Amino acid sequence: MAIVVGKGEPRAMVVAPDKKAYTLTRGVKIGRNKGVVQEITPEEIIVEERFRDFAGTMRTEIKRMTLPQGEGE
Repeated sequence: MAIVVGKGEPRAMVVAPDKKAYTLTRGVKIGRNKGVVQEITPEEIIVEERFRDFAGTMRTEIKRMTLPQGEGE
């Protein structure tokens, strides 16, 4: 929904599939794999997820969530 950057810690507001709104800051856990918000920039939220794959190997993935562009942009 929105990213607020300015004085203090950057924050982002997101809407989950359950239609509830959440405010994110760095270090907050998010998602099914309990990813951790690593950084919030004016353009995106960067989340690091750690999980075991089908072979039992621990994997790390970086997910980037970008702000949707408004109509007419």
